[in-house]
Amino acid sequence: MSWLAEVAVLRPWWLLAIPLALALWLRRRRMATGLGAWRRAMDPALMAAMAALGRVRPGDGRGLWPPAVVIAILAAALAGPAMRRDGGAEGLRNLDGMAILLDLSPSMTSAGPPTGAVVAARVLMDAAGTRGVGVIVYGGDAYVASPFTVDRDAVSRMLGGLDGETVPDPGSRPARALDLAAAQFGRAGILSGDAVLISDGGGVDDAAMDAARRLRRSGARLWTVYAPPVDDEAPRDPAALARLAEAGGGRGARAHEAGALAERLGAGFDARLREAGLAALAWRDWGRGLAVLALAPLLLMFRRRA
Repeated sequence: MSWLAEVAVLRPWWLLAIPLALALWLRRRRMATGLGAWRRAMDPALMAAMAALGRVRPGDGRGLWPPAVVIAILAAALAGPAMRRDGGAEGLRNLDGMAILLDLSPSMTSAGPPTGAVVAARVLMDAAGTRGVGVIVYGGDAYVASPFTVDRDAVSRMLGGLDGETVPDPGSRPARALDLAAAQFGRAGILSGDAVLISDGGGVDDAAMDAARRLRRSGARLWTVYAPPVDDEAPRDPAALARLAEAGGGRGARAHEAGALAERLGAGFDARLREAGLAALAWRDWGRGLAVLALAPLLLMFRRRA
């Protein structure tokens, strides 16, 4: 159910007050509906005689539920039930962003379009939420295929047109793509971001490692996704990609793990929003509206009793 991704609880620890309110209500009700310490303080025969005369009237506990309901509603409101804002992207554009770096070297495109890499890129893009997504393609050199944007449809159409002729420079130089990603983050004024490099691991050398470290020092993190080359004779080096990701402060993954990586990046983005105190830019908090519902049982607490 995709709608669950649009719902969140901003301050979940307040939900612990709900079972506490229920426990207090049950305890008070048990005390109110019985005679409690009176049975221990009075002679049993005297208690029976007073009951026969109608002088003993145990409480029914009916007046105890409004306070418990008020506490439960306020706890739910303070927990911050929220839905993701549809228009929050504009306010978050300069806070975070995702750059997808696609390897279009001959080993990835000689037998046709890099279908596996494009599918992984689309999975990551669809899970980016309110963040702007940019695309960089590289081979022997690197180029910006799409600047940071929230127009997912336009980026998806562009990805579908990538092939072996997109990058005219032969070879595989991920270092150029990483340096270009760092420059794009700085040019867009993005304070922190994630760069995801999708490749077969070709061209990972000392220059690429240095570029990954520079990207990390700039405030971004590097993640890698290993996509097998379409050329069966091309070298496969997923371990090199994993080392590259570690140098950039992230982790490596396989193409079939792109969904899990997307979830991890989304969770990290929301965590950074909370740390920066900017969750209100991405989420619409319905807690205040829910707190209004507590007025009904609260008014019942002030009603006159016969």
